Amino acid sequence: MALSDAQSGTTTSVHSGGRVSRARIGVIGSILIVAALGWLVLWRLVSEHAALEGGYGVLGPGMAFLDDLVRLLGGDGIPRNGLWGDICRALVTGGAAQSGAWPLEQFGIALAMWAVMALAMMLPTAMPMITAFGDIQGAARAKGLPVVPGWVFSAGYLIVWGALAVVAATLQWGTSLAMGEEPVLASTAPIVGGGLLVLAGLYQWSALKAACLSQCRSPMRFFMVHWRDGRMGGFRMGLRHGVFCVGCCWALMVLMFVGGTMNLVWMAVLTVVMLLEKVLPRGDVFGRVLGVIFVVWGAALAINEFI
Repeated sequence: MALSDAQSGTTTSVHSGGRVSRARIGVIGSILIVAALGWLVLWRLVSEHAALEGGYGVLGPGMAFLDDLVRLLGGDGIPRNGLWGDICRALVTGGAAQSGAWPLEQFGIALAMWAVMALAMMLPTAMPMITAFGDIQGAARAKGLPVVPGWVFSAGYLIVWGALAVVAATLQWGTSLAMGEEPVLASTAPIVGGGLLVLAGLYQWSALKAACLSQCRSPMRFFMVHWRDGRMGGFRMGLRHGVFCVGCCWALMVLMFVGGTMNLVWMAVLTVVMLLEKVLPRGDVFGRVLGVIFVVWGAALAINEFI
């Protein structure tokens, strides 16, 4: 299927109230449901970890309010039993954890956390691209042309972020070996945290960031340039968009090490930031302003450490 064959009727079909419009609603609903399930899983994992650590407040800046909130609601809000809690409890009390080693099981836990985090945080930011792909396929269906399901494109996109989850878990493993059990937070490791903030801020101004962000901000331009037919073509386009998205957002995801890898508040803030970069009329300017803030913030942390 040539893109021009379907694209010619895409805009009219989307706004006509016909099948494509209903399909678009279904795509958006599916994305929101999957992302919501991801956030629910994150909440469960974070809550069980908080039970082991003594509360939400120790998991990073901004999380302390959850301790107050759950007490206000009449409970501690922290599940005491569960698979995640059982695994963490076994690791904490095991000889490997006490000796400072990071066993393979704990790497698996970190990998699962990063994979779910990538799903919950990044899938909503890809909504404009996924819905645009659905619009094109809906127009193709209306013309009797072959159609590729939207999940094929989405699968390619998520596989790229799954690969990045492996990299992030490996970095967390290495950080744990280098710094012990202390988290890499700006409050506990200001030099490292400040350095990561400066790195992320400078990257916001880089040519690579601008190039990748431009691909993420213009779905139809992306498809006009990179279109491939068939299911394998849809999958390859998903992979390509995932690569551009990683190029756009990897430095912001690295900031999870600054706010805490189990900090739900920090996750939500970064998700909103990455979404706004892609959908605001001048999202590129918004990103550069954030870059200045990150550099100033990181430099202040590092300088304050020596004062």
